[in-house]
Amino acid sequence: MRLSILVVGAIGCAALFLFNPLAQPVTGQYYSTTYQVETSYTGNNGSINTTYSFSSPEYFQGDSGSITFTITNSHSYQICTKQTYIQFDWQVAQSQAYIDSSDTPCVATGNSYTFTIQFSVPSDESVGSHSYTVAWVDSGYLLGTQTLVSNNLYIHDAFEKVYDNSVVSVHDSVSQYQGMNFQGPTAQSDLSQAVSYYNQATSLAGQGQWQQAVSDLNQASSYASQAYSAEQAYQSAQQAAVSSQIQASSSQSVAAANSAQTDYIIVGGIVAVIVVVIIGFIILSRRKKPTRTTPSAT
Repeated sequence: MRLSILVVGAIGCAALFLFNPLAQPVTGQYYSTTYQVETSYTGNNGSINTTYSFSSPEYFQGDSGSITFTITNSHSYQICTKQTYIQFDWQVAQSQAYIDSSDTPCVATGNSYTFTIQFSVPSDESVGSHSYTVAWVDSGYLLGTQTLVSNNLYIHDAFEKVYDNSVVSVHDSVSQYQGMNFQGPTAQSDLSQAVSYYNQATSLAGQGQWQQAVSDLNQASSYASQAYSAEQAYQSAQQAAVSSQIQASSSQSVAAANSAQTDYIIVGGIVAVIVVVIIGFIILSRRKKPTRTTPSAT
């Protein structure tokens, strides 16, 4: 019976792998932020050359970050800084830009200076490409406000970040449980559900439907945990059943042995009584003398 259960369980697990394979993890990162781009402004008998980079290769809704840029003064005279700022398309007025008025160096001809401006992405900002400009403002009157960088930054869905942080661990857990060849029917069913939800999550991620992908990924993780717990309970029940059978068989053997021993004692007692009786008869018969008849005188 137990062998049959094992065979059926093995067939079920094989079917689970054959008809419901686990897809490979799909992560986001379809768009990357540009690094070390060089731009230049030329005018007023000179130029300001600029290189810049962002603190992260990608940004999500609700993220914070910074842009670092270095200017090189190619004018024939010193330039002094009033302020610098980065302004995104969700900041309509210049006053809404991320402005740094604390770092105001003067840069001599041929020298360079590096600025860093902190910024944050609103949590409710739309997903997609957003334009921005980086500006340097002269503290004097010759150069005024100069746009050093004008480009686009892709803002990712916040759920994409959640998905990316979870998908590999969920994949590894489900894959590990598949390799354990669960025998319990409930565990097999739950694991099959986990695989289905995981595969559906990766499919949705490939379509950019991150919120639903995260929801299905959570379902996959939950079913995987349930499958493991169900298998532990099943194995414990099986072990308890086997132990109970062994104990019952042992009890029956002991009872049978005790019964046989009791029978042997009874039979032995009867035989002993019979032997004693026989011996008693023999002894009595040997002690009894025969009676002789004396002839009478005539």
